Amino acid sequence: MLGSWISIGAEVLTSVCPFCWRNLDDAIKMTGSNMKMLDITEILVDLVKPKK
Repeated sequence: MLGSWISIGAEVLTSVCPFCWRNLDDAIKMTGSNMKMLDITEILVDLVKPKK
């Protein structure tokens, strides 16, 4: 599954399931990918914080 996301150029993954989040984060680390695993709240905070 991770290979598919890497092949399409995904930069960020997210999951609301803690088990899935951990497994995906571990897989990203094992592959050495530059992809980031972010919690949905991290993404939302980044979208609503004021731009500098």
